[in-house]
Amino acid sequence: MDAEYNWEKERAMNTQELWDTIVKANHQAANEVIAKQPNKKTVDNSVQKLSHEQKKIYNTINTTSNTERRNVLKKERNKILKRTQDPSSWLL
Repeated sequence: MDAEYNWEKERAMNTQELWDTIVKANHQAANEVIAKQPNKKTVDNSVQKLSHEQKKIYNTINTTSNTERRNVLKKERNKILKRTQDPSSWLL
C-alpha cells in the first residue's frame, strides 16, 4: 500500500462509500489484468437458417404421435444438425 495512505479519510467514509471504493478498485484491477473480450459471437446466416429449420422439425417431432413419421423427422433433423457443425456444408 501507499506509505502516505490517509487513514483519517477512510475513517470518515461511511460504509457505502467504502464499499464503492473497494468495488471501483476491484474493477480497475480486473481491467488492467484481464483484457476485455467481445461479448457476442458472429453467426453465419446459413447457420442461423439451418438452426431455425432444425428447431422447426424438433417441434414437429414433439407434436407428432405417429412413430414412423417421428423416426423420419429425427433422421432429417440429425442431418441438419450435422450440417450446422460442418462449415464446408454451410453454403449448400
